[in-house]
Amino acid sequence: LHLLISISKHDCVIVKQNSARAFALISSAPSNHDNFVGSVLDALIGLLQCQEEETCKNTAAAIVNIATSNEISARIGNLGGIYPLVLLLKSSDVRCQRNACHALSRLTTIEENKLSLFLHHGIDHLIPLCASEHDGVSVLAAMVFCNLSTCSSHEHEFVREDLIRVLGHIASGHCPASSNYAIMSLCNLASMCRVRDHVAAEVGLTGLFGLMKEEANVECRVYTTMLVCNLSSVEKHRSAILTGGGLRCLESVAASVDDINLHRAILLTLYNISACGESHAMIAQSSLMQFVGVACQSRDLLCQRCALMILSNIASSDETRDVATRGGGLQAAIIALKGCDTRLKRFGLVCLANMSNDTQTQSQIVVHGGHRSIITLSREGDMETRECALLCLSNLCANETIYSSLIDQEVLNVLERACKEDNQRITALFALANLTSSDELIHDIGADEGMVVSLVELAKSSDAHEQCLAISALRRLASIAKNREVLFHQGILFTLTKMFNSKHEGVRREIASCLCALSLSLRLRFNMAQIATSMLMESVKSNDSATVRCGLGAIANVAEDSGTHPILISANVMETVLHRLNHAETAIKREAIRAVSNLLSSTELHANFLRYDGLESLIQLQTASCEDCDCLAALSFSKLSFSISSLSDDGLRYVLTLIKSKETIARKYAATALRNLSASSEEKDAFFKLGIPGLMTEVLSDKEKDLDVLAAAALSSLSCSSRITDRFLDSGILHTVIRSISNATVELKSQIAAIFANLSEHLECRPIMISHAVVKAIDALSAVDHGDTLQDCARALANLSSAEKAQHAIYRQGGFKTLDTLSHSDCETCKRYVAIALQFMASSVEVQRSFFADDALSLYLDVSTSASLDYQRTAAASFSSMSQTEEGRLMMKKDGINAVLRLCSHADLHVRRNAVCAVANLAASPETRHKIAMEGGVEVIRFASAANSDVDFLRDATRAMSSLAVDTAIREVMVSQEIPKSLSKLAKSADSETQRFASLALCNLCVGTQTQKESIVKQGVLRVLLFILRYPDLEVERRASLAIAALSLGSNQNRLQIVGCGFVRSLLEATSYPDLKLRQFALLALNGLVLSTEPTTKHHIVAENGLSSLLSVLKSCKDDESTHACIYLLGSLAEDIEILKAIVDMDSFLPFVVQKLGAAGSIETKRSAAYFLALLSEYQECHRRLQEANALESAVALISLVDEECQYYGAFALALLAKNKSFQVPLAKMGGVRPLVSIMASKHSDARHWAALALLKLADNFNNHITIAEEGGISALLAIGNGEGGVTVANLAKRAFDDVK
Repeated sequence: LHLLISISKHDCVIVKQNSARAFALISSAPSNHDNFVGSVLDALIGLLQCQEEETCKNTAAAIVNIATSNEISARIGNLGGIYPLVLLLKSSDVRCQRNACHALSRLTTIEENKLSLFLHHGIDHLIPLCASEHDGVSVLAAMVFCNLSTCSSHEHEFVREDLIRVLGHIASGHCPASSNYAIMSLCNLASMCRVRDHVAAEVGLTGLFGLMKEEANVECRVYTTMLVCNLSSVEKHRSAILTGGGLRCLESVAASVDDINLHRAILLTLYNISACGESHAMIAQSSLMQFVGVACQSRDLLCQRCALMILSNIASSDETRDVATRGGGLQAAIIALKGCDTRLKRFGLVCLANMSNDTQTQSQIVVHGGHRSIITLSREGDMETRECALLCLSNLCANETIYSSLIDQEVLNVLERACKEDNQRITALFALANLTSSDELIHDIGADEGMVVSLVELAKSSDAHEQCLAISALRRLASIAKNREVLFHQGILFTLTKMFNSKHEGVRREIASCLCALSLSLRLRFNMAQIATSMLMESVKSNDSATVRCGLGAIANVAEDSGTHPILISANVMETVLHRLNHAETAIKREAIRAVSNLLSSTELHANFLRYDGLESLIQLQTASCEDCDCLAALSFSKLSFSISSLSDDGLRYVLTLIKSKETIARKYAATALRNLSASSEEKDAFFKLGIPGLMTEVLSDKEKDLDVLAAAALSSLSCSSRITDRFLDSGILHTVIRSISNATVELKSQIAAIFANLSEHLECRPIMISHAVVKAIDALSAVDHGDTLQDCARALANLSSAEKAQHAIYRQGGFKTLDTLSHSDCETCKRYVAIALQFMASSVEVQRSFFADDALSLYLDVSTSASLDYQRTAAASFSSMSQTEEGRLMMKKDGINAVLRLCSHADLHVRRNAVCAVANLAASPETRHKIAMEGGVEVIRFASAANSDVDFLRDATRAMSSLAVDTAIREVMVSQEIPKSLSKLAKSADSETQRFASLALCNLCVGTQTQKESIVKQGVLRVLLFILRYPDLEVERRASLAIAALSLGSNQNRLQIVGCGFVRSLLEATSYPDLKLRQFALLALNGLVLSTEPTTKHHIVAENGLSSLLSVLKSCKDDESTHACIYLLGSLAEDIEILKAIVDMDSFLPFVVQKLGAAGSIETKRSAAYFLALLSEYQECHRRLQEANALESAVALISLVDEECQYYGAFALALLAKNKSFQVPLAKMGGVRPLVSIMASKHSDARHWAALALLKLADNFNNHITIAEEGGISALLAIGNGEGGVTVANLAKRAFDDVK
């Protein structure tokens, strides 16, 4: 070789050619290759660089022979062997082209030579050779490109359309070897990003799919499939492959050839395609899934890996996950975990991680024991394997049904350790967050302070995903009561507050959810209100529905503690919450109304609620069609009903809808709201317009527990309105209420009693209630030992009893016995109503008769002795009513008078008033008057009158005394107990009625014996009588005048005192009053005064100008009684001669008296006038005036009357007038003889004496004898003269007879 080396350096071309040929031949023997080192290689490079084609051709052949190792190839490349070969490629000699390509194909197996080829632009010369017609050149050139295409660092060198086009052409050529190398080159180029698109564009998928189906060349199919695999690594090419029928091609290839390399290529291609989500469904529906399933069980590790990766991708889609799991996919993944290959385990874990996103698959993993391998790998595998295992474990932790299996494998220990590793912490926490949903594990997690601290610290992370995971776990931990305080002490509230400003809505959502869970703790609510109120309000204002819902839920929970309300009020939470009440989502509405309902527990917030139109928002909830919302709305209405007095019609309709809800609690709250609203609303027309009373009646008739009480309460309030009377009989309210009593609870009975009481307030309802026997129903209710019930029963009876026509019906229905039962109640109000009812009952005459028949006064006697003031008042008032009827007085006569008299001294004014009124009424009856006196009534009234200043009491007291004074026996008692003195005080009362009764009592008392009258005067009555005589009240003045008249009769002592007190002037003035009675009574009093035997009284009257007053009376009066009294008074006064003369001197008197004698007056008047004429006829000086006044005819007329007293006074006057001789004939002519004869014929007449005397005097005149004889006077005189009359009369008759003879 050393000689050959030397020769090769010769300048002769032929020598060089032969030397090169020698080297080629020597190198053809593999045994000589070891000698081609050092100077030999240098010699070869030298020959190659000579640029002579023949020499270079052989030298290239020698290099092809010896370049069998990377070491020699590298040495040749370092000696500069690449460039000469590149130049040789330009040769037109096919053998030179072939040897150069062949040498380069050997040398470019190492990276350094590839770079050198690129440096010397070898690609430019290789491209034409690839398209050479000589297959040997084309194959070797393609082989060089195959080597070069593995150099990704010179990717830009391949971005040539001519290169790709040529390779594509070769690939589809008829030469299998060239085609193989071309496809291999394209396959390598397709792995380059910048070249891949050119490959796809120039080669075309259709051509590639055709090559894949070429059955003659398996290797070509393998590399074609790999080419497609590389193209499928890009999204757009994957789509083109799918739409171009790539899956069908792969199906065909997979089914036709059982070659492991081809299977690998198919699986790799399918793996890349499966990275596209659109392909999953297509793959799942194809037969490739069976191919993949078989590959999972292949002995080839790469096939197993690719198959698992394909399954992983298919399982990542929800639509195809089930397909990937079936057919042995799940079992294959689990089996992979138990293998020896780490990557296969890892791929199995990834596959299971995707498959385990399905709940059923999670359970299947555990059933097949996969969880044990997963937990083992998460504990013992390398870092990447542990991460994959944790991913799978995290998904498994989402299934609560398999927690027990995970717990058996100590999953918490694995997660606890994983939380301490940065690269595994997120996944571990995600699993931990899922495990917190386990009731069994959550306690252990919460008890592990390290885990809690880790979660809290993780929540402070700057990574939004880590924050969400941590807060999610904390939220679940917070769902356990004992964990909440632990979390609070770890500062979770402050942590969440700092994190809430995060820009990631997911973080804020988890924070709101966690706060909602924490707010379930009663102890933390106040702290949350202090720390997190602003954060919760921001949550409510969020645009994320879940955040809003959780924020509202937290506020609702916090608001359950009324102690937080001041803080919430200051933050104006109500306004914020109300804005969400109109949200479109039902869940948010539900939480908002829950918050509102809790906030409304504080009445301070009611004003804010109303100010922000909360009622309208609340009413709009009826559109939510949510039972929970309806229930909470009903609760809100029930709370608001304590503050609002009215509700709109829409609001009432909503409440009515809630009452018809299927939820009992909603109906209860709605009924509560209606009950309160109906009670507080002043205008109840809306309730009746919407038919609420009818609905409440239906609810009551259903007898649903709790609701019946509320319905009855609403009816109770509505029954206060006058609208309840509309169609009351047809409404069925009364019938339903009465039927509900039998099985009613105490509360319901209380409300029913209230309904009866309120209905009884309406006059229109009372007759209907009585006709429906409500009294009997009330009697059933009265058996309940419940204060309000008894009170309303009593009120109902009191109202019903106020109707006079119903009182007897109430008594017949047992109402009185019910009142007797109710009277024993301890409730003062109940007693008051019972008292009123008893009082009304006692006012009915029919009831009094029933009392009398049933001897039912005992109840009133009992209440009169009761300690209750109301009862005592009732007793007194009832006694007062009873005493107004005869039956009542008879009933009280037996036992009631003592009770009434006792009540007269009661401390209460009302009792005293009614009691003394009863006494006054009883005193009006003679049957009871003596009983009152016997029971000491006079003394009781006297003391009570002295102790009382009440006008009404004193009025009835004086009335009683006026009635008692009528009785003679009682009058003596009254005078002895100085009742007149008491009456003297009462007569000065400012009350006119009292004055009248006092004056009447005095008047009655004055009609007594002389002793009594003088005693009355001694008690100082005269001064009072003088006062009331001048009082401007006709009744009083009349009775004062009568009293004076009574006192003056029978007692000269009284008359003198009366005159001395100045009564005469007042009485004379009274005679001039226009009142007829007063004038009569005054004249009567004056007559009583002048009847005294002492002339002082008569003169005193004259001194007071009494004659003028009497004359005025005679002239003005038109009544007979006044005329009679006046003339009688004149007659009494005329008994005094001086006064008589004064009367005669007053010319007007006599004509009036004579006129009254001729008028059609009473006989009493005529008697008085006759007496007056008789007195005047005694005095001769008066005869002329009598004649002038035509008194002679009057005297004759008097004796013609059938009245003996008139005859007496007439005969007396005629006897005296007949003494006047000038009157004897006129008197006879006036017809005076016949009446005188008639009188004389009377055997029992007191006037016979004066008639005989008159006839005697008439007989003194001769001219009268014939007249006397004609009138039978002689016979009369003879009869009397024979002793038929008295001695004096007989003497007078004889004298008259003698004169006549």
